[in-house]
Amino acid sequence: MWGKQGFAAVQDAIDTHIGNWDPDEAQDIEEFFGGFADYWRNQGATFSHLADRMGSELPIAAAVRDLVEEVAAACSIVGDRADEVYSAHRIEHETELERVENPRPGEEKWNV
Repeated sequence: MWGKQGFAAVQDAIDTHIGNWDPDEAQDIEEFFGGFADYWRNQGATFSHLADRMGSELPIAAAVRDLVEEVAAACSIVGDRADEVYSAHRIEHETELERVENPRPGEEKWNV
């Protein structure tokens, strides 16, 4: 049986990896926000796949399958919002990111 215990294990992994995220440098932050939307879209794809299986392989009522598909769609909407987080990060930190992505020659010698 998977049930609540399975979801709890997944949530523990998420809490460990995302909840305790501690970036060491600007590139870590950039990569985190760069993957934020994909995470949610992947969750949506997983639930969409599950809904498809409910319709073809599992004895689940169509109304329940439809609700699971709505959860999948909601995850995709969250993915769109996560894209906005990434874009806002890029805009709000444009100057810092420009320096990280295009450092001046010898800039690593500066301790700023």
